[in-house]
Amino acid sequence: MRLFHNLVLLKPEAVQDKKDGIFLTGNSLRELPPYGEVLAVAPSVIDLKVGDRVSYAVYAGVDVEDDNVIVPFDSIFGVDDAKTH
Repeated sequence: MRLFHNLVLLKPEAVQDKKDGIFLTGNSLRELPPYGEVLAVAPSVIDLKVGDRVSYAVYAGVDVEDDNVIVPFDSIFGVDDAKTH
């Protein structure tokens, strides 16, 4: 897919439901930002490359075919260097 402007195509990681017990703490009530693998980037995005694992804003993207999501570069928080391909 050829992307325009500052858009990034991601393959979201599956979310695992983790419960430590019946009591919820304040931190467990917050939704953690999702992670995804970069599948394609617009030519203007120079800080990412295909294969990077990134964290992005929960409701930032638009769902597209094959359960992928397109997000603006500004909605990406950072690259997980430990898991980058």
